[in-house]
Amino acid sequence: MKVLIIGLGNIGKSHLKSFLLSKRKYNIYVYDKIYDYKYFNQKNIKNNKIELLKKFPKSKKFDLCILATNSIERYSILKKLLKYNKIKYMIIEKYIFTKNSHYQIFKKKLFKINHKLFINTWGSIVADKFNLKLVKKNLEFKIEIKDGRFITNAPHFIDFFLYHTERKLENMKIDIKKIINSKRVKYNEILGSITGENKFGNIKLYSKKKIIYDNIKIIDGKNIYKIIIAINKNCTLYKNSILIKKIKFPFAYKETSNIFEDYFIKKKKKHIYSNFKSNYLISNEIVKKISERKKINIT
Repeated sequence: MKVLIIGLGNIGKSHLKSFLLSKRKYNIYVYDKIYDYKYFNQKNIKNNKIELLKKFPKSKKFDLCILATNSIERYSILKKLLKYNKIKYMIIEKYIFTKNSHYQIFKKKLFKINHKLFINTWGSIVADKFNLKLVKKNLEFKIEIKDGRFITNAPHFIDFFLYHTERKLENMKIDIKKIINSKRVKYNEILGSITGENKFGNIKLYSKKKIIYDNIKIIDGKNIYKIIIAINKNCTLYKNSILIKKIKFPFAYKETSNIFEDYFIKKKKKHIYSNFKSNYLISNEIVKKISERKKINIT
């Protein structure tokens, strides 16, 4: 199996680590135009063949490409990647692009290969591990996300909602209280809220200042569930204020190779993951609505 990873920042390294920890052997190719590759001065690659590419690949075939670059440069890289190479499957970060026009240019092409794409959102993975049996009728999801990471994390939580309802979100509204600089240079964040709905329920996401951990509250008839995300790298689930389950947070280094093997190779659990079709309804709509007010970049 030939795996290409483009972009070797923190998320790229995390994806790479997942394949290094896998029992399956891979031929891994890594490309980053500015990286000096000192990361590879270690002995953890003995079971895999890793080739560090000095030039962008051309006329190559890969079983999987993981596009882990910044969203600003993702349009030009994806354009080059598909033009010059044959890619069987792809994993792409949640905001594929930062401009609505880029979504429109790639819309037809990516819809055609929708079944060969996985958008890197962890909401469905968390939902699948908790395996809540909800009634799927008049569900209410109320989500608090800490200021400074609201808009970049919103797709993960909407993905969680769509897992429990249907892969469709209607009447999305974004209330922008304030636009701020992200911790990442050249990117922005917003303070505000997002709402949406489908035939099974509604979702409300809020940016909150005085919270430490992001959390999800689900009202399902007489039952109230609360999930706190990543306390000591765990996600904790409460039902009517009683702790009922803990799971490990699905970091990429633990999940990516499993997703590739289950989703693409073995064709298992295909329904749970976010593909381009469902992600387009979320991330493109967010980018579109925010850009109507001001040109900003979302990571």
